[in-house]
This record gives sequence, structure tokens and C-alpha cells, in this order.
Amino acid sequence: MASSPRPQDPFTGSGPRKDDIESSSEAFEDAPKAAEVLITADMSASSVTSTPRSAWLQVLLSHLININTFGTTLSFGIFQPYYVSTLSLPPSTIAWIGTTQLFLIFALAPLSGRLLDAGYHRPTLLLGLTLQTVSHLSASFTTTHFPTLFLTQGLLMGLGNGLLFCPAVALVASHFSFSPNRTLALSLVASGGGTGGILFPALASSLLPQIGAPWTLRAMAAVMLLIAALTGPFSRPPPLARPAAKQPLLDITALRSPAFALFCAGTFLAFLGLYSGYWFARAYASTLGASQASTFHILLLVNAAGIPGRILPALLADRLGSALGVQIPTVAATGIVFAAWAGVRSMPGFWAWAAVYGFLAGACQALFQASSTAFGGGGARLGVVCAVVSGALIGKGGVMLLGAGMLGRAKWMLGRKTRREGSGDGV
Repeated sequence: MASSPRPQDPFTGSGPRKDDIESSSEAFEDAPKAAEVLITADMSASSVTSTPRSAWLQVLLSHLININTFGTTLSFGIFQPYYVSTLSLPPSTIAWIGTTQLFLIFALAPLSGRLLDAGYHRPTLLLGLTLQTVSHLSASFTTTHFPTLFLTQGLLMGLGNGLLFCPAVALVASHFSFSPNRTLALSLVASGGGTGGILFPALASSLLPQIGAPWTLRAMAAVMLLIAALTGPFSRPPPLARPAAKQPLLDITALRSPAFALFCAGTFLAFLGLYSGYWFARAYASTLGASQASTFHILLLVNAAGIPGRILPALLADRLGSALGVQIPTVAATGIVFAAWAGVRSMPGFWAWAAVYGFLAGACQALFQASSTAFGGGGARLGVVCAVVSGALIGKGGVMLLGAGMLGRAKWMLGRKTRREGSGDGV
């Protein structure tokens, strides 16, 4: 007698197996990640053809922030001879105010970059803008006392600058992550330093002889307050930005990448002495017999030449698809020009030197920002680069040639890694 077929176990046979249930559960858990990848890919495809106006608005706002940040720092040379004469101190002592501002711009980048990644963009922005304005208001009451002047115009202003610089760059980089105009956008942000380098010296030179340093500093504070009112309400993080998981303030694990570590070392050497021309150009022109008006125009020329210096190399970098590829010869050329400073013995020669130096120094600053963001990692990774270069304030221009060589090696290593991963993105 034929045996009747056994009834199927409801938990076996054609029913869903345990493995199927687990794989379905994993697929369900991974669905948000997959959706995010699809959204990001769709954004990357659309942003290649068109960049939204909101992203270009962030470029304008970050440009304005850099007018306050680098504009005041690079134009400190307008106060240098005034403080030397009124305080009876050597130029090297007065220069501590400007160098402290610059040092803190880079030294605080790990903190401000991490705050941006953690979702604290707006509080960081408002605090930085407030410190900038308060610093000049406070300095206006201490222009005859160097220690308090250093604390206000140097330290307090540097703290405000440091909270603003890295987020301004990283925010624009994230808005233009997939755009072919990424280097141009970042260079337009950097050109704010050139704009401020014309605005603030022109303001100070016209007001200092008439109303003195206290009211000149208050007028500059009013300009900073106006810029803060224009940027604060409208600055926005990218649409998909969200708070990052808790991570250390300085992610030194990024330096385990040989290409990134070499890039940081090369950038440090490239920045040795880069800013000295902004602060000491006026003093050197005086040793050549230039008038007070001529020394002021030298500073204006250096800052004005930096505007096309920040934009034109960026256009070339976007065309070639490699910001680092343009940065390498630019750093090498800047090192040669900087070393040639010692051979300038006349004012006509110094005018020519100032124009070339201003152009190349501006290009170095802009391309550095674009190249740093090419390694990814958001504000935290940019903060690591800035922390490494924060001590590179004054040095020998010839060392910049070694920095150019190290940047070249970093580009080769990063390009090799990119090709292995099958990506066509330029660096």
C-alpha cells in the first residue's frame, strides 16, 4: 500500500528558510544606506551638469567671511609701521600680532572642522564672527599698550579667524563635491583674502592720519559687523549633511595614509615664509628710500595681485582636473621668487617683485585649500592639514622648493591609489 505523502512542515520545505529571513532582514537594515548611495549618485550626476544657485550663494558668503579672516591678517602690514613708531618697539615684536592671527587660523582648524562635522556649524559661525568684531573694538581702547593690544588684536582676532576659516572652506567643498567647478569655487572663497587685503588697508590708510588708530579700529569693526550681518543668517551646510559620530578632535589616523602624510609635510614646507612678504614688504620698501605713500601702494599691489592669482590657476586646475597638479609648479615658482627677494636693490625692481610674489602667494593659498579637500574626510581631514602647517609662519623661501617636490610625490601616490580603486577623479 502506497504511503501517503508527508505533510509539509510549515517551517521547512517551500516556506521561507532561516537564511532567507536573515538576508531579508539585512537587506532591510541596509536599505537606508543603499538609498543614500542612490541619492548621492543621482546628485553627483546632476551636479556635473549644473550647480545649484544655493551652492554659489555659499561661495559668496564664504568669500565675505574670508574678507574678515584673511583680509585683516594679510593687511596687518598697514598697522606695522604705525605701531613701531608709536610704541617704540622693533618690527619683529609688533609682527607677533599678525603672526598670532595667522597661527590660530590654522591651529584651530581641527576644532572648527570637527564642530562643522558634528553639526555645530551655526554656533561656530556666530561665535567666530562675534570674536572678530569684539577684538577690534577692544583693541581700539589699548593702542598704546602692547601686551593688551596683542591679546585683543592678536589673540582674540586669531580665535575668531580660527573658528571661521576651516568651516568656510569645508562647507563649500561639500556643496561642490561632484562639481567640475570645485577648484574655482574654493579659489573664489580664498580670493576673499585679496578683497579684504585691498578694503581694509585702503580704509586704514585714509583714516589713520585723520582720526588715529582707535577710531580706525572701530571703523574696521563696523565693516566686520556688516559682513557678519550679511553672512550669519544665510550660511547653510549642504543638504545631506548630518552630525558625525563621536570622534577624536584631531584624527591623526589620517596620517597613516602615506600620500596624505606626504602632502601635509610638503604643505608645511611650502608655507614656510609664505606670508612674510605681506608683513615686511612695507618695511623693506622703506629701506629702499620709498615714501610712506609708496610703501602703502606696495602692500596694496601684493594683495591686489593675489586676486587673479587665486582665480586664474583655479581655472587651469579645473580644466586639467587636478588642483594638486597645478599647485606643485606654483609652489616651486613661489620659492624661487621668494629666494630672489634678497637680490632686489631698487624700487622699480621691488614693484615687479611685489606683483609676481602677490600673484604666486595668492595661488598657493587658494590651491592649498582645493588640494586639501581632495583627500576627503570633510572638515576633520582639512583640520589635520591645517594643524600640521600652523607652525609654518616665517622661514626661508628656498625650503619651498623641497615642499614642491614632496607635493609632487604625494600627487603620484594619491593618483596611483585612485587608479587602483577605479576612480577617474583628479587630484
